Amino acid sequence: MSNSCNHEAKAFTRECVFLALINLLNEKKYEAITLTEIAEKAGVSRNAIYRNFRSKDLILKSYLANINSEFVSALSKKNISSHRDYIYAVFTHLCSHNEIAKILVKANLSTLLYESFLSVKGSFKVDDYIKNYYESYKIGGLFFVYITWLETGCNESPQELTEILCKIIESKPVIPAL
Repeated sequence: MSNSCNHEAKAFTRECVFLALINLLNEKKYEAITLTEIAEKAGVSRNAIYRNFRSKDLILKSYLANINSEFVSALSKKNISSHRDYIYAVFTHLCSHNEIAKILVKANLSTLLYESFLSVKGSFKVDDYIKNYYESYKIGGLFFVYITWLETGCNESPQELTEILCKIIESKPVIPAL
């Protein structure tokens, strides 16, 4: 088998395994799902699972890493000239994956989503002395807005989410009442 065919077969197997895990998450708790069940649902051998992944977490992390790679690649081809453009690009991308994210949140796997958000850390072009703070602010804010959007029914479009976040960023500080 040629390298190209081998790569395509491996990618297909990985996709089947991921979809099998997502389907199982709709049926039962994450902790109760075994790699053997995933293999059966995916129609692949247990060896195929163990060759590609050593755990359920790695199945999900691998899939999320692919989504992030697609995003970073697409982002590098866009003309992002403002925070608004960046936020819109992020929410457009996230909205296209909301069904998977909802399943992960429902299964109490938000931590994996957060880790995938953190994977873009280090890619912002800002002065070194503020980089950690800037990235924490950007990533944390976007993550929690995304989670809130998922939990409230995904009613807003990427454009509406962008406008909401820009209003928040530009608004005067609110001092909480104690």
